[in-house]
Amino acid sequence: MPADPFTELRISPHGSGIVVVSPAPISGGHLQMVSPEYAHPMRDELRMPLDTHLIIFSITDLPNWQGYTCELVGVQEQFKFVRGYAEQANPPEAPRFTFCVAGVAGHDIPLTLIAWRRQVHCQGTPVFLEVLWRPETGETIELKGLEWSTTQESLKRVHRGLRLLKAIEVHGGRPHDTRYYSQDQFHARYPGAVADAKKRRGVHIKDEDIARAFPVSVSTFYRYLRKYGRPSLS
Repeated sequence: MPADPFTELRISPHGSGIVVVSPAPISGGHLQMVSPEYAHPMRDELRMPLDTHLIIFSITDLPNWQGYTCELVGVQEQFKFVRGYAEQANPPEAPRFTFCVAGVAGHDIPLTLIAWRRQVHCQGTPVFLEVLWRPETGETIELKGLEWSTTQESLKRVHRGLRLLKAIEVHGGRPHDTRYYSQDQFHARYPGAVADAKKRRGVHIKDEDIARAFPVSVSTFYRYLRKYGRPSLS
């Protein structure tokens, strides 16, 4: 099975405000990170917030996807503190992709991208797929670059790029854990997470919705339940 491109990618600081791939275990991968104090036309084009890092990630010729290029453009995940706990500033349903950053003393640090734009290009045709996300409107997907000379075969090849988008969604967009909860912290946070989940999903929520509101992965949430027990809401 081909390696997951997102769990193996490592990046390290290079210059002021910029991060580049080093090393890149997958050929054709490139990641650029621009700090808030540096201007970049992509911020204006996508009307992105100016107070966070801009991240541009592109990768070409993944295993079994020769001839395809996928680009993700977005901002670094931000957090706000509510009742003493760090919560995601963006909605839980925002498309998130986590990379492994090479930190100090050999410790890896997760870097999470909120993807405002995803594109898949196919070699040999100007037609491409584009997914846009906005906090106010959610996601939209479009087929762009159509010309009168576009052939049916080109459209089929580009349409196959939908599978690549979904594959990346599965591998890169899983919820990630932002902190460790002690038993007291977990029990104290639980009612607020339930309330937050109901605000977003309505009365009938699932454990997955509560996990996202913490935020932790579903597997970690169930591990906490087994270890600490499910808190009472009464």
